[in-house]
Amino acid sequence: MANLMLRKPRGLYLSSFKIMNRFVVDEVLKYQGPYPYLDGLICHLTDRLGQLDVRHQDRLGGKSGYTFRKLLRLWLNMFLGFSILPLRINIYVGLITSFASVGWLFTILIDKLWITPTMTLGIPTVLACMALFSGVQLMVLGLIGEYVGRIYLAANGKPMFVVRSSTREELGHD
Repeated sequence: MANLMLRKPRGLYLSSFKIMNRFVVDEVLKYQGPYPYLDGLICHLTDRLGQLDVRHQDRLGGKSGYTFRKLLRLWLNMFLGFSILPLRINIYVGLITSFASVGWLFTILIDKLWITPTMTLGIPTVLACMALFSGVQLMVLGLIGEYVGRIYLAANGKPMFVVRSSTREELGHD
């Protein structure tokens, strides 16, 4: 899911242990949102990610503080807080549903006119119309959600991009 939602490079293992340069640390500290997700912030800030092999040892005492509920909350933070992809999926599912129901209605019409003229149009037509309007509603909700999602990302201070340095700064000009 992180590959899709955060655009994390394939094969990169997300671990609790991280080594970051000062630029990334400073940018992460600027985040003011209510539900920080460190891996999401890092993946948004840079695409220069690498991996070091670390030997993990068994826990000597106690047990992990991550319960199933906490892990689910962490996953939801990643899923809902750092991407509007789920909202875009709604738009596409709504479009597909609408087009499929129009095709279904067209098939019902062809069947009624040329194949089985005595067929009653009742239930199949009602279901196809319900699917059409449900698809349109899902698409519109996805579009509204896209706007709300963009506002949410902007309100959390998530910049569209991060400038590491500029040539003007390096030359000493204002």
